[in-house]
Amino acid sequence: MIEYKIKEYKLNSINRREVKIKNSEHNKESAQVVDTIIKYLAEDGFVLNHPDKNYSKCAFISPCMYSFVNGEPDRDNRDYIDYFEHTVYDQDVYRLRILYEQGGEDIYFIPNISLGEAMTLAANYNQYTFIYRDVNGCREICSKPFMDKEGNSYEISDVVREINTYDSHLESEKELSRILVEKQKTCEVDGWEKDNTYEQKNEYEFYYISRPRPRDRFVRYAPLYRTKFLVYFENRSENR
Repeated sequence: MIEYKIKEYKLNSINRREVKIKNSEHNKESAQVVDTIIKYLAEDGFVLNHPDKNYSKCAFISPCMYSFVNGEPDRDNRDYIDYFEHTVYDQDVYRLRILYEQGGEDIYFIPNISLGEAMTLAANYNQYTFIYRDVNGCREICSKPFMDKEGNSYEISDVVREINTYDSHLESEKELSRILVEKQKTCEVDGWEKDNTYEQKNEYEFYYISRPRPRDRFVRYAPLYRTKFLVYFENRSENR
């Protein structure tokens, strides 16, 4: 179903304005994004004072089906990302990117989404898992049956991994990045036939990618650009 929608969307996307990406170091803008995400995940006043007097609900979902090459999504992934943004992207949704020495994917933080909606969205994009946080805690949930490298089988709605976001376990971009790094990568589970068994990766980069902005807001049809902020870099092999 999603493949048909994407093909249909591609036909109507000819007049989309080109969006270029510029690079930036971690700064006040990206730090504020990280802080907002952490507040949703952690048990603190932000959660307890929620207007609905309930725990905030949020999810991390990727629309990507293939591992990135040279740090960028290929054409098929771009179509999935474009359609994903066309349907769910709003002011409270943040686009994140995890890159390894080889491979990577874009992952979206989506607040105020129900478990059922998150499950459906992940399943529509053929993702094996997604990360979800609500009153029952934070966990990685199976949205498409698969078997991991240890031989464990998971069915739809099974909890693949419990994630501790309490106490001092989530205080900075380092802890947030590790939550995303340990997520099962759909592109790598599918890549078993190509000897890609999502082995532990020691080096990775964590980015926040801003929303499209006009270079000159006073010029009609001005070129659009995004900023890709390098939030965190880790090489675990150097710390051994």
